[in-house]
Amino acid sequence: MHLHSFGTLGVIYEMVMQATPEFGVKKCIYADVPWATFLSDPKEFDRLNQDKVYISYFTNWQEEKMNSIWTGDAFEPHNGDYSEWMVDYEELCDATWFDGHLVKKQHPVPGRSDEPCVDSGFGMWNEKIYHFKPDLPPSSAGDEIQSEFFVTYGDMPRAVLDLYSQAELFRDLVQITEIRGVAADTIPLSPAKDKSVFGIHFTWKHDFEGVYFAAEKVQQILAKYDYRVHYGKFFHAD
Repeated sequence: MHLHSFGTLGVIYEMVMQATPEFGVKKCIYADVPWATFLSDPKEFDRLNQDKVYISYFTNWQEEKMNSIWTGDAFEPHNGDYSEWMVDYEELCDATWFDGHLVKKQHPVPGRSDEPCVDSGFGMWNEKIYHFKPDLPPSSAGDEIQSEFFVTYGDMPRAVLDLYSQAELFRDLVQITEIRGVAADTIPLSPAKDKSVFGIHFTWKHDFEGVYFAAEKVQQILAKYDYRVHYGKFFHAD
C-alpha cells in the first residue's frame, strides 16, 4: 500500500518528501461484492490487499456486501510508452473480481448521480488517482458529517463482520462507509504510527443528533479492537 497522510501529525519543523515522476493508473470498479468472499481465505485476502497500489471498499451496511470496490494499479514504463494500456476499460479490467462485476462508473453513495466520479479504465495519475473529478463536488458535496476509526490491518475483516452483525444500530444514519488501508509510519499522532491499519470511514447523514448516538454505537462495537480515531472528524472521547 503506497498511501500518504497529511492529517494531524503533531508539530512538524522539517519534512523531506520523495517526488515521483508522472505515472499511469489502471482503475477498475467492481459492484456488489459479497463480504463473505473475503472471509473464506485470510491469506488470499492479504495477498489481495498487498497486490494493489490502493483499494477502497464501500458499504452502506444494508446488506453484507460491498456496494462497490475501487482498485488501482500504477504503471511507470521505462520508455514512457503507455499505449498497451490505452484500451477500453472492459479489455483492461477483469470482467469479474471476487464475485463482483465490473462497472464503468458508479457513485460510492447508492442512488447518487455518477457525474462527478472518475470511471474505470486507464489514465494518467492526475486523471485517475481520485474518486471524484477535482472540478466537481466530492462525496455528498458537504451535506454530511464524517467519522473515521482505524483498526489494525489484521483485525479489519473481523471488525467489519462485527459491524455488520449490529448494523441496525447505526446504518440508517450512514450515507456510505469507505474502508481503506494505510501503511505503517513513524509519525507522532498518526493513526498508522508503528502499525499498518485500515480506516473505517463513515460519511453520515447531516443529522447531528442521530449521528451523535450512531457514532457512539460504532465505537462500542470497535472497542475490543483498540481502535484509533481521526482527530479532525466526529468521535466520542472518553
